[in-house]
Amino acid sequence: MKKLRKIIPLLILLYFFGIAAIWLDGATTGYEKSEYAVVLGNQVYPSGEPSERLKARLERAAELFRDGTVQKIIVSGGLGKEGHDEATVMKQYLETQGIPAVAVIADSYGNNTRLTAYNTKQWANTAKPIIVVSQLYHVSRAAMAFGQEGFTQVGTAYPHYFEERDVYASLRELPAWISYWFERRK
Repeated sequence: MKKLRKIIPLLILLYFFGIAAIWLDGATTGYEKSEYAVVLGNQVYPSGEPSERLKARLERAAELFRDGTVQKIIVSGGLGKEGHDEATVMKQYLETQGIPAVAVIADSYGNNTRLTAYNTKQWANTAKPIIVVSQLYHVSRAAMAFGQEGFTQVGTAYPHYFEERDVYASLRELPAWISYWFERRK
């Protein structure tokens, strides 16, 4: 029992170090000029409006397009529980922000990070640079998924947007990251 009381705090500390390492990796990865930015989907409200988190991702991708860092944007997401195709909503939002429709590709089958990475191979050359756009806590695992699909030059970008939900999402991210890491080893 005494040993367990010493081990539990150590495990908690290691868990938080793991989360910090994921955030640090995401914050320091960076990117280079690329043909494509890939925006990972997120919640669309029942009204059909993208959530604030999703808008922030889309606005970050729009910045990359406007400053010439990318030529095209792939928006990826599936059918959300609210009944909206995330990719279609994302594409429409970017169009309202002045991004030409021909510059936006909608991947309606990107139901998760791994599927988005897999599906992106339809459009993007795996040997050329690509930029993945998601929340800071998520970009490390997203880059790993793209690497597992054969992309050799994966950069990341994230919006400077934080909400309380990100604390919970960060706690979930470490087990997901570890799962992807083990998948890479197979």
